Amino acid sequence: MIKEILLGIAIGDAFGAGVEFQDRDWIRQHVDFSKFVNARDQIKVAPEKKEVFTKNYTAWEYTDDTEMTIGLINALNSGEVFSEDLLSSKNVNGEGLVAIFDFIDMLQQKKVIESSCSDICARQRFINGEVEFLIDGDWAFSELDGAFGRDLYINSLPTYRGESMSSFSGAKIFAVTEKGMQNPDKKLALKEVVQYLQSNSFTYLAHSSAMVSPFYEVNQRRVEEGNQTFSNMYDEFQASQMMSSDYKMAIVWEASARAYQRYKSGMPKSELHKFYNDFVQYYSANMRVRD
Repeated sequence: MIKEILLGIAIGDAFGAGVEFQDRDWIRQHVDFSKFVNARDQIKVAPEKKEVFTKNYTAWEYTDDTEMTIGLINALNSGEVFSEDLLSSKNVNGEGLVAIFDFIDMLQQKKVIESSCSDICARQRFINGEVEFLIDGDWAFSELDGAFGRDLYINSLPTYRGESMSSFSGAKIFAVTEKGMQNPDKKLALKEVVQYLQSNSFTYLAHSSAMVSPFYEVNQRRVEEGNQTFSNMYDEFQASQMMSSDYKMAIVWEASARAYQRYKSGMPKSELHKFYNDFVQYYSANMRVRD
């Protein structure tokens, strides 16, 4: 029964992918379900963006919706207790973690990336003309726009093995030690600083001059000012898939990096998930907002 249900889902998903993003009236007019309809080249986006929807698409291919459904069914049938924490080691295994960092090591060995060159170093090399392209965040826009002006070109992230890459989103953490909270006056001052950093006025100020803003009206104002390079970046940002941006993401990266170092020092892959899980659980429990 389950196989038949999943087969039906996959068929419906594959058929629907051809007319994805079309509205109800268009589908009623053009689809009678007697044949497959591929209208992905008719998606209403800028011409230069249509390739995103057509390049890696083949008629009758099911999508990630089917894959996620199969994964959910497998999880339900596994009999294992679900972890409420998405960062739990139930979602991380030693093989995958090592494969990720082995790939990064390979990039370093081939000089695609240099471990000794930070993001600031890489940006400066790009500005100096030492490298031909740069993968950077929206926080770098002001500096790059000042250096290149209309000669700055912004494009989508490249694909890897036919899969679109996702954008990373970073988070800044304001950390206060236990000792720093013991002085009542200092505690009150720190609380006021944190409240200001979390306020809409500060967020507006921080994003209005250099970065894509969380406020629609700020972005629209900059687009209407005629800054073409910002408009290009904003278009790409809207089409991107952003990763989460909170303190837990910082803990995950730290846990992953430390687990890989343990592996390089001799820890078996089968033990990495426990090390990772213990690290994430400990620091997630202790990294909390205090009154």
